[in-house]
Amino acid sequence: MLNQSIYALCQNQKLIFYDYNLINIRKSLIFLKNLITNSGVLYFLFTLFIFTLTTYFSFKILKISPIVLIILAIILRSDLNIYSSSYYLAFDRISRFFIFYMFGYYFYNSIINFPIHKIKSLFLILLSYILLIMLPYDIYPNNSLILLIRELASLFGAHGILGALFVIGVSFQLSAKFNEGKIIKILTYYGTLSLVVYVFHMPTLKIINIAATDLSLDPGYIKIILLFLSGILFPLIYGKILSNNKLIYRLLLGRNP
Repeated sequence: MLNQSIYALCQNQKLIFYDYNLINIRKSLIFLKNLITNSGVLYFLFTLFIFTLTTYFSFKILKISPIVLIILAIILRSDLNIYSSSYYLAFDRISRFFIFYMFGYYFYNSIINFPIHKIKSLFLILLSYILLIMLPYDIYPNNSLILLIRELASLFGAHGILGALFVIGVSFQLSAKFNEGKIIKILTYYGTLSLVVYVFHMPTLKIINIAATDLSLDPGYIKIILLFLSGILFPLIYGKILSNNKLIYRLLLGRNP
């Protein structure tokens, strides 16, 4: 009778042990699933690869004019593209962002060598950006002019382009006035590694957020500060480690360390 009780107890302990391990395995799988599905901006690498490949073959091999691809990019953003919502091979992202890539590709030399940096010009760019965002279409839904402006702005990606021009202009102003300052040097260093931060910050935030939740970090601002700092610092560490292997670095980020 005693042997049967011990045997039954052992069996129950085994079941508890198995259940515990199954729960841990299930938690691990859920964690990995959430980490993968919340990898955030990793689609950016694939779309960037498609854009680079497309422009290389178009310009170097087929000798197509950049204007043709700009027109194609506009069509992809328009209602003419009936597949603009397709997730297959990130076609929805490609359709939405190709116009920005082509703008940077076509006007790169002009923007870098002759940036719009005068205060008046930057003020007008910022004002235009704000007006495009705040156009009161909801207040005047029957105003065809406001609707037309909003549609054209969306079609040409005006919000993103104006925002980029403003940031570049402000950066030029800051670097001109504080070129030797430590803050500029830090921002310059951070800017050279911005792609690394952009790509790896979301998985980092996901991991740290789960850890912070399990540790019941409170009050909330401690968690926010922790997420902010880890989202900046950890990707830089990843980049430093990856830079030791140029092949892997190029495969993941598309450029040399």
